[in-house]
Amino acid sequence: MPRRTSVKICSDELLAGAPRPEQLEDWRWQIRNSVRSIDDLARTLRLSTEELRAARRAVSSGLPLAITPYYLGLCDPNDPGCPIRRQVVPSAGEGRWVKGDLHDPLGEEAHQVAPELICRYPDRALLLVSDRCAVYCRFCTRSRMVGAGGGPRPLEREPLQFGSRVAAGTCRLLQNRQRA
Repeated sequence: MPRRTSVKICSDELLAGAPRPEQLEDWRWQIRNSVRSIDDLARTLRLSTEELRAARRAVSSGLPLAITPYYLGLCDPNDPGCPIRRQVVPSAGEGRWVKGDLHDPLGEEAHQVAPELICRYPDRALLLVSDRCAVYCRFCTRSRMVGAGGGPRPLEREPLQFGSRVAAGTCRLLQNRQRA
């Protein structure tokens, strides 16, 4: 039985022609056709004045903007209160720090044993392989990594470049921690 897709696109004017169904389910196509600029976002969704102002502020402060066509298709293009839209479109409150906000809400920096390698528990390791996301959520708990103001890291800095050494070191580290 052929697979059906529930993917819809908010605005075909962003895309170079109507996508074929198989393209909609191809992650590479989704990444290539992501909305990455305020102008493209404004052409795709009817932005309120507050959203437009917040998007400019967010992008200028360094948190990237990226929304795949699939995710845009889930948003109501006319309703700034749409819950899914609120996850990806910047808001005015996003840049405000309030009491209780943390730079590192997951506490990863305290458990970082090597660049991008987190060992919080004795029998587990987390390798942060990339600072790139298909969709940059406005509530991102790792925005310190992706939103430092300089955009994504150069690919030669990506942890996968030294992944085999890290994996071997992680295994030794975990074995040593278990013995202790």
